[in-house]
Amino acid sequence: MLALPSVRSMLCLESWSRFAGGSPLRAGRAPTRRHRPRQAVASALVAVFIVLLPVAVTCAWIRGTVLSTSGYVAAVSNVAAAPAVRAVIRQAVTTEADAVLPWLGALASPLRTGLADLAGKEASAFMASPAFQSLWVEANQFAHTQIISVLNGNSTLVRATI
Repeated sequence: MLALPSVRSMLCLESWSRFAGGSPLRAGRAPTRRHRPRQAVASALVAVFIVLLPVAVTCAWIRGTVLSTSGYVAAVSNVAAAPAVRAVIRQAVTTEADAVLPWLGALASPLRTGLADLAGKEASAFMASPAFQSLWVEANQFAHTQIISVLNGNSTLVRATI
């Protein structure tokens, strides 16, 4: 008759291991041979996970932000409100207005500078309005839709040739 160990001795891992037919477990002992394939598979799966996680996160971001028109517009809609962007746009408008008015001549330099400065101030006032924000969103939405259409090869406005 097989004598079963007592509950107290079952709590001892070494006794349970002997009862189950194995050898006593000792601290620091290398794993048995039967666990090596399992460890190899687990290690391979961990390595695959480590490699594929950044790829999956990047693909999810691209799909939700770059390829999705609504995601792209949501990402760039606040750019127009940034003071640095407004300063660059104002400087560009002022420079272009100054370059477009060469017919005023050298004698009218203060007038040309004043008109260019006025154009910059008006550009700043327009950029602060809700109309500019709406125009910015609509322009980015249209541009993104067209870029995706060109990349897919079904744009009616632009033809991509390779």
